[in-house]
Amino acid sequence: MTEHSTPREALLVVLHGTAEVAIDGTPHTLASGEAIYLPAAVPHSVYAPEAMRMLLVTLAA
Repeated sequence: MTEHSTPREALLVVLHGTAEVAIDGTPHTLASGEAIYLPAAVPHSVYAPEAMRMLLVTLAA
């Protein structure tokens, strides 16, 4: 996914493979079973260098 922001917080969980996640320009590499918090209104992007499955949970107040 190209860089974007959303009005809600989210939790991204990598179910299979690896993901490269950038949050406000800071890169993070996640492996299967790892998760990362995506704050609301902060630019982020996700890149899958290989086949990857993820679960994205949006959080509501």
